[in-house]
Amino acid sequence: MSLPESRDRYTAISYCAGDPQKTRELRIDGKSFNAFANLAHAIEETYRHCRGTSGNEEPMIWADQICINQSDLLERSHQVSFMQKVYENACAVTVCLSTDEMRGGSAIPWMKEAYAKIPQSRLSHQQVGLPERDCPFKSWYLSLLADEGLEHIWKDVLQVFEQPWWTRVCQEYLAARDTTFIYGGHSVCEVVFMDVAFGLLDSRNNIFSFMQERDKLPDRFTTTAMYQWLCQIYDSLQFFRRYKVRPALLLDFKIRYLKDPLRHGQLPGLLCYSSARKASDRRDYVYAFLSLANKDYGIKVVYSPRTTYEYVCIETARKIIEQDGLDVLYLKGFSYNKSLPSWVPDWSSTHKNGVIHHLLYTDAPRWRGDTTNTVFVEDGRILEISGLIVDTLEHLSHERAKQYGYECSLNRRRYKVETSNEAQVGDQVWLLYGAKGPFVLRPTGSSFKLIDNASVQDEVGGSGIWTQHYTALKQQTPRRIRII
Repeated sequence: MSLPESRDRYTAISYCAGDPQKTRELRIDGKSFNAFANLAHAIEETYRHCRGTSGNEEPMIWADQICINQSDLLERSHQVSFMQKVYENACAVTVCLSTDEMRGGSAIPWMKEAYAKIPQSRLSHQQVGLPERDCPFKSWYLSLLADEGLEHIWKDVLQVFEQPWWTRVCQEYLAARDTTFIYGGHSVCEVVFMDVAFGLLDSRNNIFSFMQERDKLPDRFTTTAMYQWLCQIYDSLQFFRRYKVRPALLLDFKIRYLKDPLRHGQLPGLLCYSSARKASDRRDYVYAFLSLANKDYGIKVVYSPRTTYEYVCIETARKIIEQDGLDVLYLKGFSYNKSLPSWVPDWSSTHKNGVIHHLLYTDAPRWRGDTTNTVFVEDGRILEISGLIVDTLEHLSHERAKQYGYECSLNRRRYKVETSNEAQVGDQVWLLYGAKGPFVLRPTGSSFKLIDNASVQDEVGGSGIWTQHYTALKQQTPRRIRII
């Protein structure tokens, strides 16, 4: 059956494969099939859910390991290129959070109960992010603290947000139209799950906000074992570090993606988001998100020994620069992957200092217009571009190193440069044609290495030296340089 013919007739499964050595035997059309143990569990959970919602009708289920021949590189390349359509055309997508080894059962019923306490006129899933307000079920939750049995339930709820699915490349979830989350034999629709999850995870109004005034709580709360256990979580910051970041990032990103796909469907932003996930094949940090992009960059999905991860990163950066200009360089940060050119982002790395500085230039005009005049040489590994040198870093201040990176002060002029903590004395600040802001480059023989982008501004109490110097630079003749 073709994909168009099967539209709205099947349920697609999203799951975390887990250890490939752990398998279970399935019978598919009368034939034996060794599936990932987690997939077998996800199929059982999905089948049970579908039968419970559709009566006696036998469900049609799509699963990647069964429907795609993973050992055939040509078939795998072809299937991945239209994976978005598979999940987009499904009548429903089930996200199986529990695994074959971990099957808690009290979290989803508790989340449904919590959802019933939220005023329906204030649901956060209709908005991007949460408004500044008190957690709608905080008072209800506080009333449960005296119940010693809540500890078991709450541990199970936290396990939901610790499941390995949240760490994987979840492009299928972004493409899904109708999602159901399954955990421990219980299912919940996306609307309920998302609203309760944001209430629990959002740092502005999560249920742990009452801990900030714990000294004012009545003794009947503070003497419970449950309260003491929650204090341990709060004090060690385990909740924020382990349970908040990935789930909140994914749920919030889907809201933004659906609300404004033109903006949040830009490939550089999608790829920057992908670095927060994990992938069995590092090429999927790029390949998995191509179909979600709002335009075709001409990047072909090819799984072969020739298309290494490094090759895919270089080709992707080159295609983005050719179509969108130099904005992708702001997402680069300082790459620790020495096999990549310095101007190419490593999409498997979460070390991207440039993202912070890029926000400063979102609406800024491009230096000398939109024309970058870039050329790629040496098999595309070297970026040749026009630019002007601003100055050389002569002093590094460690004053804000931990939070923002070094504050690099230039001795000869009264303005300062804020950039990555990888900057060194002798590095140079450059304006590149077609870029929105300055970059720090490191001279390497006759070429340069890109360290990071930068923010240049007058010092407090300065006399506008940077503004004057910037104006003078516009009159100078550009220089052709190579970034390796």
